[in-house]
Amino acid sequence: METNELQKRIIRKVLHTDDRQLLDSLNQLLNISNNHETYRLSDHEKSMILQSRAEYMSGEAVPNEILFYQNVHWMSE
Repeated sequence: METNELQKRIIRKVLHTDDRQLLDSLNQLLNISNNHETYRLSDHEKSMILQSRAEYMSGEAVPNEILFYQNVHWMSE
């Protein structure tokens, strides 16, 4: 499907919806995608990313299943 056809289809659907939540979400999404500002990481976020990469590269990363189990166990305490 060509871009202009997709645009027309979306516009038709938007024009015929009364779902305020959908319209607000779409508006928010479009505002974000039109805003080309780069997200700036905090020093803490940078540190966590570097630590995570190092753990992954060394094979120390914990599988999602184990993390999920640990989180469920921790939340039940």
